[in-house]
Amino acid sequence: MFTSSNVTFAFALSSSSFSSSNPLKGMHSTASTKSNTTTTTTTNTTANELVNRIETYIIATKTHSAPSNYNNNKHYKYYLHLFLDIDMSVLGKTSLAYDAYAYAIRQEYAFVPHDVYCTKRADILESFLQRDYIFDNVVMRGVLEGQCRDNLKREIGFLRKGVIPCMDMK
Repeated sequence: MFTSSNVTFAFALSSSSFSSSNPLKGMHSTASTKSNTTTTTTTNTTANELVNRIETYIIATKTHSAPSNYNNNKHYKYYLHLFLDIDMSVLGKTSLAYDAYAYAIRQEYAFVPHDVYCTKRADILESFLQRDYIFDNVVMRGVLEGQCRDNLKREIGFLRKGVIPCMDMK
């Protein structure tokens, strides 16, 4: 689920992780400048890698799965799955909070015809239920998985009847 909070997180992380401003730049000897150039190149490479990783994280929210070429680094994959679990955590909120979220999603996609929205959203939610686990992280799974599955089943039931959950539904 691509949200503005994903973009805010990615921007904040990338902005705080590196800075191109250096008030002392140009005030060092040649040897020092050479060293700074190496450091800057390393920093830029690291910054580019970070930006690429964040971009991968955000794009992965579309399918909520790791890209097939992302299996080469366990460390990065762990954090990608944690990021995706955090993104999905809204699905495990209380039924009232979840209904408010579901209603907000409908508002976001108000341009989609009602019947198409209900069918396609129900199909997407059913694909989550077909997974062995919705949450990859064991702790998040233990805390949120049951409520998440209940919320998804309930919303699917509403959607299949053409009803959009909202805050005043029980």
